[in-house]
Amino acid sequence: MTLTGLPGTKYTLDPTPIGSGGEGEIHRIRSDPGKVAKIYRPGVLTDELTDKLAVMIHNPPGDEAMSQIAWPLDLVADDSGNYRGFVMPELSINAVIG
Repeated sequence: MTLTGLPGTKYTLDPTPIGSGGEGEIHRIRSDPGKVAKIYRPGVLTDELTDKLAVMIHNPPGDEAMSQIAWPLDLVADDSGNYRGFVMPELSINAVIG
């Protein structure tokens, strides 16, 4: 699956998720190692949540925090222009947060 970010960046996702939960699935991004995409299940990604993610993307925390939290980096949309989720750093779940 290939999705498009806000600035037009193309993200090619691995088809097999590395994790899933009630809201959606997490996929590694083949075209951008070190990043993953959270893809929401249908009906979960509301306009309000999309607006919240956009505000977060445009107001990131400092570099030190970015290495420790899965902060949204970009919104991604399908070929029809429908937002499907967001890109975030891939974090090691074994890392100790200081």
